[in-house]
Amino acid sequence: MEEERKYEILNRHYLRCATKYVEKFTTLRLLDFEPAGSIWLDLFYKVFEKINSYEATPNFTKQCGAGLRENIMWVLDHLTILRDETCYLIPVKQHGYLANVEIDSMANTLNEFWEPGLNITIANKASKKLIHIFEAEYEYQLYIVDM
Repeated sequence: MEEERKYEILNRHYLRCATKYVEKFTTLRLLDFEPAGSIWLDLFYKVFEKINSYEATPNFTKQCGAGLRENIMWVLDHLTILRDETCYLIPVKQHGYLANVEIDSMANTLNEFWEPGLNITIANKASKKLIHIFEAEYEYQLYIVDM
């Protein structure tokens, strides 16, 4: 019983930390977290594992060096399938949660997330697409994968 109580307390702590992590981004609105055992957790992490393998080939690449606005426009040009979508899944990697968030402006969200050593992953349930943007050496890699 004591072990179960410790697990429950630790889980609540992780959930609070994950909530704080998501809420620090001004362009996201936290809706909830995927529950343990959710099919989306399994789908997300299976696809994520595939695109992080050495055999994975990005759908699109772009040389680093352009301005931030140009880089964001490059990504948005390839995400036309998600143009009208506002609800996404984002990983809270340090705790293994998937947050359901609302994004009003993908451009603003990308601007907020974009940083050196770029590594952004989002997914959309409605389209069943996972998008991964990664900075590798001297190029940006964009993966758009079915879940």
